[in-house]
Amino acid sequence: MEAVVEYLPPLKTVPRVKLKGEVDIYTVATLKNAVQLLLDEGHYDLIMDLTDVIYIDSTGLGTLVGIYRRCREKNGKIYLICPSPQVQKVFKTTGLSQLFTFFENEADFQQALKEKNNKKSGGKK
Repeated sequence: MEAVVEYLPPLKTVPRVKLKGEVDIYTVATLKNAVQLLLDEGHYDLIMDLTDVIYIDSTGLGTLVGIYRRCREKNGKIYLICPSPQVQKVFKTTGLSQLFTFFENEADFQQALKEKNNKKSGGKK
């Protein structure tokens, strides 16, 4: 199986990269290329949607860590939508769950973003 990166409509101002299948040594080039285009456009806050990911290996994890570091250099943040307990377990087991902010689904992410924006504006809508 192959990881396919799709450009979906941005959630608010944060682009979402949707991954499907296996994120491993054979598929990370697709992910790297897609993210590089976003970084070149100045997007340093990214949503990585892992809803349809069935497997991620150490190369996939390393790639996400690399993306995390590049975004952090520009004060950006990586958000992971990851409902799969199996995929979440890989992040927890390796200690990488500390780097990323996880959400169960898109609605949870949008709610958190809304709350964050409300705090910044002093609770004004």
